[in-house]
Amino acid sequence: MNVTHEIIGGPLDDYIVNAFDNIPLMAQLGAGANRVYSGNRNDSYSLILDEHKDIICDTGGHNLVAVMLPEGVSFGDVYIGQSTSGDSYLIYHGEWATREVKLQYRFLDQKNRDHKVQFLFKERGGKEIVFKMLTRPSYWREKFDHPIPDCL
Repeated sequence: MNVTHEIIGGPLDDYIVNAFDNIPLMAQLGAGANRVYSGNRNDSYSLILDEHKDIICDTGGHNLVAVMLPEGVSFGDVYIGQSTSGDSYLIYHGEWATREVKLQYRFLDQKNRDHKVQFLFKERGGKEIVFKMLTRPSYWREKFDHPIPDCL
């Protein structure tokens, strides 16, 4: 199967369910409370951080999330950390006490710790930062919250 879905988020919530096949997704999210449920193999996502919170629920595979930063937002303005539950990566603006979460990437499969995600961040000027593949964060692991340039 070689199918590509491209979704542009509108004023309503967008629910994209891709649970069974290896179908790449290109989704420009942010206009509503969007959720993307990944498939069980390799999926790709593309999104723009804005005033809304986007949630990607990963059900498996090795996934790529490409994030285009809004105009005027640089890499140093955006942080990545893990959620308090230890099942998610959070991408947010601001310091920990005043943070505003823009993206939550949740790993839903409790058993398989081999599922991975790779984040690619791009500024409007064209500069890119690519993370190495990340596995589900460990609840017991020491928390990290760093500006993106410090987390490569």
